[in-house]
Amino acid sequence: MLFEFEETTLAENGLHLNVKAKLMQSWLEVVPFVGTIMAIITSLNPQASTILVLTNIVLMVLYIVGIVAFILGLFLLNQVFSDKSLSYILNIMIVMQAIPISLFLIPMVFLKLGFALTLCYVTIPLSFLLGAVFLYLGKGKLERIE
Repeated sequence: MLFEFEETTLAENGLHLNVKAKLMQSWLEVVPFVGTIMAIITSLNPQASTILVLTNIVLMVLYIVGIVAFILGLFLLNQVFSDKSLSYILNIMIVMQAIPISLFLIPMVFLKLGFALTLCYVTIPLSFLLGAVFLYLGKGKLERIE
């Protein structure tokens, strides 16, 4: 009985470490890419100051960190290797595109805030919230599978 408890604890710890490693791997791949692209795009503006370039990089990196967590949680929740049809997988891809865009556009239109205010006060916190919720749900589904 004691041996089974230790085995379950080790399996849960391994699952937790696996999800954490996948999240860190995704961040290490995506964050430098987005930071570089934002630096290039923002610095192309001749009126852009160093503060503006750094602010844009930090805001977009924070946004992408939340979105990457959301996408990883979504893939953990709806695993691609399941016996679903191809159209279901395509729907997942559409949701991955629609959710990040709607996190920004819907609050901007309805709250009538500017670009920076919408990004700072609505989009970034919502992306972190969605990321945390979907990671929690996806990790729970993986625990039930094992």
